[in-house]
Amino acid sequence: GSPQPASAAISPPIMLEGNQKKAWIQENDHFLLYKGSDDPYHMDPIHHWLAGRIAELLDLHVCRYEVRTYQDEIVSVCPCFTKEHTDAVSVSSILSSISSRPYQLSIDSFIRALQDHQIKDAEKKISDMLLLDYLMMKPDRSLKDMAVEIDARNGQWLDMIPSYSYSHTLGSLIQEHQMEHYEHQAVCRLFNASSISFESMLPYIHFTDYDLSSLKKIPLEYGNKLVEYQQSTGMSNHRIELQYQLIYKRVRSVLKAARASRRIIQ
Repeated sequence: GSPQPASAAISPPIMLEGNQKKAWIQENDHFLLYKGSDDPYHMDPIHHWLAGRIAELLDLHVCRYEVRTYQDEIVSVCPCFTKEHTDAVSVSSILSSISSRPYQLSIDSFIRALQDHQIKDAEKKISDMLLLDYLMMKPDRSLKDMAVEIDARNGQWLDMIPSYSYSHTLGSLIQEHQMEHYEHQAVCRLFNASSISFESMLPYIHFTDYDLSSLKKIPLEYGNKLVEYQQSTGMSNHRIELQYQLIYKRVRSVLKAARASRRIIQ
């Protein structure tokens, strides 16, 4: 079974926005974030694990999660995002000080802000985030879903917090009869632009930075994880098959986009 925490602790509300039940739990000398699910199929914890698994394969600047059961619920678990004397500031707070027209896609403005503050590999970290968002069809990459780590003592920007929010991905809020056409009909919110296509992310993804061949193993691993926790989620075999088909199609879409990108570069 999953290990149980030594104690639950009251902690600062860092990254605790959203509807899922969350808590910082102290285990030994470390704090871990336990995050539940609010989708009807309880897929969020598995999708957080999936994001971390893909990040592991592709070396992405993305938070790693594991799946556990806690108080008879399936949860995702990850380490604390910040360290002693550091804090996390949402990108919504940062971009409010950057000149950007409402509803304008402000990715470039944010990248420039990161570079101006000497954040290492800023473009690569944004590319990592958007590659995973594209693959997993994250419907809402709002400005509150990203953060910068700062030194709480002097306000210095230290790094971009690894991408950490993958709730409601891969159609987890979509009913079964809608899944057949979901991949081609879905739109997303990206930064401060709403109702845009997932293809809008592609120009910001540096496909040549990644060895994407390892993605071919992801559909089977994902399907096996859904089966492993089927008793906890209550998902039907049919729904698991639909989810498997969707991630299989998304992997194919990423590989196709990567091939097209390389042809343009050549």
